[in-house]
Amino acid sequence: KKQLLLQEQNVALEVAEEHSRERLRQLQEEYRKGQAFLARCEEKGAEVARQEEAVAKREAEVVSREVEMDAREHDIQHQLLQVTQRLQQVDDRQRSVQVDRTRLAERESQMVNWMKEMEVREALCEEMECDAAWSPPPGATAQVKSKKTIVTNNAFNESLVSVQLRMLKDS
Repeated sequence: KKQLLLQEQNVALEVAEEHSRERLRQLQEEYRKGQAFLARCEEKGAEVARQEEAVAKREAEVVSREVEMDAREHDIQHQLLQVTQRLQQVDDRQRSVQVDRTRLAERESQMVNWMKEMEVREALCEEMECDAAWSPPPGATAQVKSKKTIVTNNAFNESLVSVQLRMLKDS
């Protein structure tokens, strides 16, 4: 009986040992799978870290380019402002030149009119001088002679006053 009992216990121990070995193999297999999964996770984590690093590097490059583009845009805006100011100055100068040309044309016209007037007056003076050199017929009164002189002097004085007034007006 004892032996039978021992045999039953040995069989039970062998069965338990077999179950323990089977369970150990299962646990070892799960451990290997867990280790493989952990290795894959570590690889994926390293890949994600590399990608994040690459993204961060790209973001830094983009920010650097944006800063550079902002600086260029500022420079371009400054240059455009300078060009606009220069164009405005040129436009102002052109207007000033146009005003000067208009004034010059007016003065030229006034000068031409003045010269024509002077020619007319000179002709009048020459005519009056001829008339003054003309002697009245014998028996003419002294009053006729003095009238000729007064007319000649008045025409000359009017010419001088007109020229002086124009010179004052033009200056």
